Amino acid sequence: PEGEDRNLECSDHILLPQKALADLYTVDGAFRAGKLLFQLRSEEGRSVFATMDENTVPDENVYLPMWMMQQLGIAEGAHVQIGLVSSVRKGVHVRLEPEGQELYALPDQELALTTALGNYSLLQSGDRIMLRYGPTEFAVVVRETRPDPVIAIIDADVEVDFPPPVQKSDVHAFIQLENPVEGA
Repeated sequence: PEGEDRNLECSDHILLPQKALADLYTVDGAFRAGKLLFQLRSEEGRSVFATMDENTVPDENVYLPMWMMQQLGIAEGAHVQIGLVSSVRKGVHVRLEPEGQELYALPDQELALTTALGNYSLLQSGDRIMLRYGPTEFAVVVRETRPDPVIAIIDADVEVDFPPPVQKSDVHAFIQLENPVEGA
C-alpha cells in the first residue's frame, strides 16, 4: 500500500488482510506471546520468516517487503504459502556482512546495526535483508546465526558481529596477489 512501502522494506513485517487476521484469532494460542511469527514458502520451496505488522489491508493480498520477494524468487501477484511458526529459539550470535559501504560511512556502525535490527523478529542464516538507520538504507547478508539457522532476536541478548570495512590498500594488495608478475 502507498506510504507503507518504506516502513515495510527495512523490516520482516508483512501486512495481512482483515479476514486472515480474524482467522488467526481462532487458532488456539496464536496470540499467546503478542507477536505472530510466520514462515513464508514459495512454490519453488524457498522460505523466509516474518512477523505480522500491526496494520492490515482490506483485500485478499499479503504485502511483503521487496527483499522478501527477492529472497523467495517471486514477483508481484505470486502465490506463497504462509504458516505459523510455533517455536524458534532465542539467538545468541549473528554474523552480518554488509553489501556496500553505507554502513561504514555511519559514525557508530554497531549502534546503527543494533537499532536497525529492532525492526526484525527473526533472522535466518543466508538471508539478504534491508536495514535502515536514519535516512541511510543498506543491505546485509546474514552469514551465520547461533544456536540455530533461524533465531528469534526479540527480547534476546544477541552478539552482533560484522567485518571491518575493506580498505583500498587491502583491495589493491589482493589484486596484486591475483595477478603475479611473469617470470617471477
